[in-house]
Amino acid sequence: MTDSEAASIISDLQIDSSDVDVKSKDIAKLNNWIKKNPKRIAVHVTCLFIYWSICLTFIILDGYQSSHPGSKIAAYIDGGGVTFSVFQIIICNLGMLITLIFGILFLIGGIRLVYQRFGLWVAIPFAIVWLGICAFLGTWQAWLWAVVRPIWTENFLNTACQGWNMSIMLAPYTINLEQSLPFLGVATVTLLNGSYSMQLEQNAANHYVLYFYTLNTTNAEPPISNITYNTFNMTYTIDNVTAHYAMSPNLAISSRGMQLVDPSIPFIGSGPPSANIEFKNGSRVLDTVTTLYSDCTQLKVCAIYDSVGDFEVALGIVMIQQFQYAQTC
Repeated sequence: MTDSEAASIISDLQIDSSDVDVKSKDIAKLNNWIKKNPKRIAVHVTCLFIYWSICLTFIILDGYQSSHPGSKIAAYIDGGGVTFSVFQIIICNLGMLITLIFGILFLIGGIRLVYQRFGLWVAIPFAIVWLGICAFLGTWQAWLWAVVRPIWTENFLNTACQGWNMSIMLAPYTINLEQSLPFLGVATVTLLNGSYSMQLEQNAANHYVLYFYTLNTTNAEPPISNITYNTFNMTYTIDNVTAHYAMSPNLAISSRGMQLVDPSIPFIGSGPPSANIEFKNGSRVLDTVTTLYSDCTQLKVCAIYDSVGDFEVALGIVMIQQFQYAQTC
């Protein structure tokens, strides 16, 4: 190889010094801007994290009240009407328009910087990853609730009845209701060694009168096979013996010594019925859990079995109210 050929190859391999200068100048400008504006950057970052913290709090409260409708937090939120939802939409959803703009600017700036520093083939995979990061950081406050709600609800449904000896699923009829009448729904009761189901039926002549009776059994028998409720007079009848229950100011079945654990949590609100019931001596009777995320008509309930059937009297009242809620949820 001659000296002239070697010089030609070396010349072809030389880096364009002007291109390196452009890249170095851009990086230098960025570094200088960061050094000159530390307080400004700190203020912007702090404001962003405060905003994100507010939205995260909204999402946590929203997910909790959705998965725990019988909680005190849910009662407070429900008591405020649409206030909570309105503030969540204004602050988080509309505020997303601002964070989305900054997300786009960071997306473009980051890709441009990597492209100038490392070239096209590094910039392409970086752009794909960076797009996902910027899209998440710019929009999560508007949609993360849709991820949190089903996860929390499913977890609560699976663990809520630990410490109770009965798990009950209330399933009122809502589809083709006219065809299912006078039958309004079924409560499926699961015990440790068996199960049984009870049906809610409406009297054809008097719609205030409802029957809650045994439908079928598997290695378990309900303590009471038939209860008749009159929702107009607020009475229940067992073996021709009639007693009253109260719905105002809150649910109470004083004839059997049952009351709500926390009367400040209303039995009837905008969601499913909320009834954490105990005896006056503090013994637990029954507690409503939450509805299925995919089907608000089905409500899970935990209970303590007793041979007298006190829990069953309360269960029938909850079943009636869940039927009414299921028609509009």
